[in-house]
Amino acid sequence: YINMKNTEIELMVPEDLNDITLRQYREFIKLDETATEADILRIFYNLSNEHINSLRINDVTMLSNKVLEILKTKPTTNQMIFTMGGVQYGFIPNLEDITYGENKDITSYLGRWEYMDRYMAVAFRPITKRKGGLYEIAPYKGSDLLREVMEDAPLGVVMSSMVFFWTLISSLLDVTQTS
Repeated sequence: YINMKNTEIELMVPEDLNDITLRQYREFIKLDETATEADILRIFYNLSNEHINSLRINDVTMLSNKVLEILKTKPTTNQMIFTMGGVQYGFIPNLEDITYGENKDITSYLGRWEYMDRYMAVAFRPITKRKGGLYEIAPYKGSDLLREVMEDAPLGVVMSSMVFFWTLISSLLDVTQTS
């Protein structure tokens, strides 16, 4: 709870990258170096200017610094499954079976923040079957189907999968150069 002038407000303070959404991060990076503490509170805590102006300066600084610290952390690797809105999403389970369309779309969206919702819609789809550690995901039908849903994907999952793909691409380039 944070005390404001004549009011108390309950805030969800993020603990790690998975408490931040792709939507929030994209809004934040659009501001680039111009982001203020108030911008951070608006974006990551969904506070109005009225609420922000009622906060103690120490609370404003503490809350904005918490987000900035989290954004500097490295993502946990291999986050292949996550749940959002009661639906479990799984990363493409077998990259050897990736389709041409999936590969083309992933490589064109990967690393481009303005298209990261589309990247996530290709790389992660609803799990349709699960047995032990194995699972199957819904067939790929284009990135438009889940793109809007993926705006709220956990940032830690987004970054973890990007690291995975970049590592994979780097390894493939090394193998190709060696052979």
